[in-house]
Amino acid sequence: MTLALAFSLLLQVTAVIIVLRGVRGQVFRHPGALLIIVAVIYDGVDEFANRLIRPGPERYGLTIAEVDRWMWFVGPGILLLAVSYLATLRPSTLAHHRSSPSAMGAIIRTLDWRVLAALTAPLYLYSVFGALHTLRGASSATYLQSGLTAQFMLPCLVLLSFSLVMRFGTRLILPVLLAQSLLLLLLGERIPIVAALVMLLFALQISGIRLSGRQVRLLVAGAMIAMLAITLSRSVAGRTNFATNAGPTQRLHALEVGLLHPGYMFKSVRSQYVYRLDGNDFASFTLAGISKGIPPVGITPLINNITLAIPSFLDPAKDSSPLATRSTEALYEPRYEMPPMNRLPTLLGTLLGYFGPFWFEFLCILLGVFFGLADRWVQRPTAARIVLGIGLVLCVMLYEQSPAVYPLTFRGVLVILALVKAAELARQIAAQHMGERFAGLGRDRLPRPIGGVRDRSARIYPEDPGPLQTHFWSR
Repeated sequence: MTLALAFSLLLQVTAVIIVLRGVRGQVFRHPGALLIIVAVIYDGVDEFANRLIRPGPERYGLTIAEVDRWMWFVGPGILLLAVSYLATLRPSTLAHHRSSPSAMGAIIRTLDWRVLAALTAPLYLYSVFGALHTLRGASSATYLQSGLTAQFMLPCLVLLSFSLVMRFGTRLILPVLLAQSLLLLLLGERIPIVAALVMLLFALQISGIRLSGRQVRLLVAGAMIAMLAITLSRSVAGRTNFATNAGPTQRLHALEVGLLHPGYMFKSVRSQYVYRLDGNDFASFTLAGISKGIPPVGITPLINNITLAIPSFLDPAKDSSPLATRSTEALYEPRYEMPPMNRLPTLLGTLLGYFGPFWFEFLCILLGVFFGLADRWVQRPTAARIVLGIGLVLCVMLYEQSPAVYPLTFRGVLVILALVKAAELARQIAAQHMGERFAGLGRDRLPRPIGGVRDRSARIYPEDPGPLQTHFWSR
């Protein structure tokens, strides 16, 4: 271990400690706290692991001294991020609000599980079957599939799980989370499994539901098993079994083959975690190039990221624009002489290239202020804040990507929010219309609900609950 790495790790650990103390251990309800922990995993823990074994191929052409130069900046950057976040959040003045049963009833009516199921089912089936069937046959749709999965399917699935738990009771927490993880397992990607778990825990904790230590341990164990199954299947059966044109049968077979070869576990974890989650090589190459006199890229990538979120029907020429305007890696790699490789730009690694290493520390402070303000805003739950908070948590869990994930993700969750709001408005208009239509009829002459089941929603979620009425979220 070098002095630079030791210094960086010390500051990163300090950042984690003060954040955990500041939020009183309630990490899952604070996206800013999650960001700091995830950044330390990618930029600190993984770097320590990389020094213990032979570096991966992504680091060819990169010296230890160049990585250490980045360590001198990323450690203070994460600590400044933590300090500015806590100063903005002001946890001592922040009261965690407990919503009344009527407020939670309004949230559940807006995030109706039936509407969310209708949105999630086709998106999930398309993601699993992985090909767009047209008149000319099946065609690969990598861009469309990945966009639908990250921007729409994953938030919809988490919101569906949340709505089911809130509507039918906390006894469904473990079954719902297990089903959610199993469904995402077929996608063959590890990050969505962990991201969906954290997103759901965020929504539940914001709504006042706390899981027991046993439940959390079971959930973590289930997520680890699912991630290990994907890792083993990739090492044994190959990544092509989870390509966009692979069906569910092929995916299930690949998972089965992987689980039947546990001997590949150590090799798989080493190659898939230590190498794959390297959050420092991209930034180290960038800093090395800037140190040689190559100027920073400026604010151009940020403008490109925002432009990329404009829907194609409003900007038809967007998809045919130069690759460097649509991809951070395509802009940075040739500029800073990075050998062609599948690297992780990461949030902080991309910010480094905007204005250079010293401005990077100031950008970390601004990032902490942003997350502090956002965390204060989401603490009083409404349907809109839960949906947008889930989107923010998803961006945090996709730390390995560039800041482009933020405008794209929020474009998706805003569309989801608009759809569920439209469905709620349609239900209200229909109910008002039916009430006016049968206003002159007696109570006994009102039409019976479809299926012969009376509508009990007014009794379950009263607008003005009586003093004797209790709900599981108010206990």
